[in-house]
Amino acid sequence: MQWHASSLALALGLCACLGPNPHYEAGEDGTGDSETLGDGDGDGDGDGDGDGDGEGDGDGETTTGPDPSCDNRELDEGETDVDCGGPCPACADGLGCVEANDCESGVCADELCAAPSCDDAVENGGEDGVDCGGPCRVCELSGFLTELDAYEGSSATYPHVEYFSDAHFALSYRGPMEARARWFDPLGEPLGPDIEISDELSAAATGEPLMFAAGEDPINAQVHVLEAGTDAMSQNTDLFLVRRDPEAQLHRARVNAADLIVDQGDIVIDGERATIAWNNAGEILLRRYDYTLGQGNWSDISAFAPETEPDSVGYDPYLVHNPGDGVTLIWVRCTAMGPPCDVVARRFAAGAWVDPAPVVLSSQPSAYVFPRLAYADDGRAMAVWYLIDIGSADLQACMLDDGFAPAGEVWTVQADLPSAEQAGLVALADTSFALAWADPGQTTVHLSRYVGPDTLKDPDIQDEAPWANIEQPRSVSAAALDDRLVVVWSATVDMVAQIQGQVLGY
Repeated sequence: MQWHASSLALALGLCACLGPNPHYEAGEDGTGDSETLGDGDGDGDGDGDGDGDGEGDGDGETTTGPDPSCDNRELDEGETDVDCGGPCPACADGLGCVEANDCESGVCADELCAAPSCDDAVENGGEDGVDCGGPCRVCELSGFLTELDAYEGSSATYPHVEYFSDAHFALSYRGPMEARARWFDPLGEPLGPDIEISDELSAAATGEPLMFAAGEDPINAQVHVLEAGTDAMSQNTDLFLVRRDPEAQLHRARVNAADLIVDQGDIVIDGERATIAWNNAGEILLRRYDYTLGQGNWSDISAFAPETEPDSVGYDPYLVHNPGDGVTLIWVRCTAMGPPCDVVARRFAAGAWVDPAPVVLSSQPSAYVFPRLAYADDGRAMAVWYLIDIGSADLQACMLDDGFAPAGEVWTVQADLPSAEQAGLVALADTSFALAWADPGQTTVHLSRYVGPDTLKDPDIQDEAPWANIEQPRSVSAAALDDRLVVVWSATVDMVAQIQGQVLGY
């Protein structure tokens, strides 16, 4: 795998070379003795209170409070450094110690307290587990989930995962000629069998189900799916909006006009309103659907076309919520004859386009597929896509500032991949971006977190994924909630594709 290092210089902290603990003299058995410096009270009992009883409170009775010697600015018996270690509070980094308990970090090395690190085998320094979470790599909250689908004997592909607000999550995927869904608890235990999303539809041989869970409604666990397929009235592949819970289909509506072949689209949910973007014979359109209008109907009379460039066509539309009340649409724009193309994006809010024209994100016209975009809470955004070449693909990315202007140059996350597969991109609560993608050539799914253009959260950890030996990984999807991250993908097991994944923490 070819990695491209950060274009930003890494700040290196200066560290002083610390010698052995000057207050501690190790004995032959390694236990050591503190120097006797005296307590200065003149009574000879060594407790520093001057009453001669050796109990430290001046009244001749034993106390259970903190030892007063721990704040007398002197090195007393049992302390490993002045007023810390031993019977006193743990010592700060760089101070003397005998054992791990003497140190705030829980690490004593060469008789000095060491600063927390991500490889010291101790949970410290803001970590959520031993050497994971906080400033370190992600934690594995669940075990490796070897098979999330329940589609025995047949392939399961194109997964999409979304969280509910209580950390339960739902998954959709495509089986041959049907789209299916399944619900899970926060650690990936299935809550029941998988189900066909709509038994009234036959899924198309191409396209994919795109599922979004209504996270504000975990009790009813409803999901919203765009399924490309046919029903009894279809003459060609149509795009359908399906709303359902684990028990029943609740609503179904055709998205596109009849007698068109439509198998690409995306959807975001705001309460009872769905915003849908789809490819309508090469034209990208956006329209909003309201479940409360009659038995469900469009809230916009006509669809909104995001393209301002004449004689162009678009494909691979993808929608994401803005930090405010709008959405952003990202897609691939090509000339009418096909490549060269650009990756472009445009914001929509309050029934109108925010940007006067689509914003070009890619660095040069070429062939692109599978654009994705995510927003951090601070308004910054990250976008990824694949640049297609003969026999290979480069996964590329860019950052946008809180004004939706490119920040820094486009960079290549990984070059010369054997194929382009859908990547999972989500913004995390710490305003970093998690990117997960399939690498069939190295039989793995990669995971990296970015804080800026070509800048990893930890420059020393280029790949945080705990997964290896994933046979023929494809189509990665990811979702995030608070300090949780779930990543799923399709992989081949015993010559059958199935859905795998894991729940992580950070």
